[in-house]
Amino acid sequence: MNKDAWFAGFVDGEGCFSISEHRGRTYTVTLKIGQRADSAAILYKIKEVFGGSVCPKATRNRQDRNDKPGMEWTGASRDTVLRLIDYFGRFPLQVKNVQYELWEEAAKFYFRHSGGSGQKHPRWLIEAMKQYKKELERLKEYGEEPEDFIVETDNPQLSIAEQAVNDIEVSD
Repeated sequence: MNKDAWFAGFVDGEGCFSISEHRGRTYTVTLKIGQRADSAAILYKIKEVFGGSVCPKATRNRQDRNDKPGMEWTGASRDTVLRLIDYFGRFPLQVKNVQYELWEEAAKFYFRHSGGSGQKHPRWLIEAMKQYKKELERLKEYGEEPEDFIVETDNPQLSIAEQAVNDIEVSD
C-alpha cells in the first residue's frame, strides 16, 4: 500500500485532514478516513501500514434504517503523521493537495516546537496553531488556494524560515 499511489487516491476521495484543539492547551494534527463497517478491512490494512487506530464511527442519524454502522481510521500520533508525510511526499494528492500542504506545514511546525506530550505549550505556539486550524477550515469550506498564508507569532526568536519548518526527518 505504501509502494504505489493507491492510498493517495483513496485519501483524495475519503480522507479528512484536521487540526484539533484540546482545551486551548494542546493540538492534534489528524487524518481520518471513514468507511461502512462492512468495508472496514481496508481501514485495518491502513493501520497495519501507517499505524493509527480503527474504531466505530459515531453516526448522526441512526433512525434511518439504511444508515449502516461505520468505522473510522485515525492517524494522529507523531510517528503515524510522519509516515503519512513521507508517503505523500512520494505520492502527492491530486484533489486535497492544498489542504494537505497546509496540514503538513502545521504538523511539522507543531512537532518541532511543541516538545513532549503533556507539556503546557507557550502562548505563541497555541496562537500559531489556531491560525493553522482556522486556515485549514477555510480551505475546506471554500476550496480556495491560500493567499500567502504566514503564521504570525509573538515569539521574536522564530524567523519566517523557522516557521515554515521543512526539515523534520522521517523515520521508518
